[in-house]
Amino acid sequence: MPFFDKFRSKKKMALKQYDEINEIKGLLDESKFEVLSLFETLNSLNDNLKKATLESNDLDYKIKLSIEKGNERLSKKAIEKKLYKDYEIKSLRLSISYIEDSKSNIESFLNDLNSEYKKIITIYEDARDLALFSKFNKNMIDSISNFKKILFNLNMILLDVEEKLNENNSKPSISIDFNSEIENYKKTNLIKNN
Repeated sequence: MPFFDKFRSKKKMALKQYDEINEIKGLLDESKFEVLSLFETLNSLNDNLKKATLESNDLDYKIKLSIEKGNERLSKKAIEKKLYKDYEIKSLRLSISYIEDSKSNIESFLNDLNSEYKKIITIYEDARDLALFSKFNKNMIDSISNFKKILFNLNMILLDVEEKLNENNSKPSISIDFNSEIENYKKTNLIKNN
């Protein structure tokens, strides 16, 4: 009977490790999804930056034209929009830099996670013979531990980027001295009033 107890114990351990592997696969898939979402956010931010830059250039042209025509009301409205648009551009560039600065580390940790997961699968497949399972158990535990450490580091980077992005998304309250802004446009663009 002790042989069967030992066999049942090994079988139970194998099933437990199989469940752990499924859990780890879920964590890996979740991490891949989070990284993919972050990189999609980066693409979206780059698209928004291009659009905001075009809008800023258009507003710049409208300001110059309205000053040349002497339309103060339109000038002030365009200046206000341009200042907010320029702030948006600055904010977008900052958000993009947060992601770009972390991108290589994120990709590296994700590759390490994939490698460690493959190692776990290899260890498990090699240990299918229940007689060998106890020999591989330590390797499996070490590999799972490494996977969780890598996952923790990846999650810390993702959390840091997310916090920086959230801090950067607050809208400013801008105090505008329209007369000085109009004068600056006149000086820098050599605009004459009609």
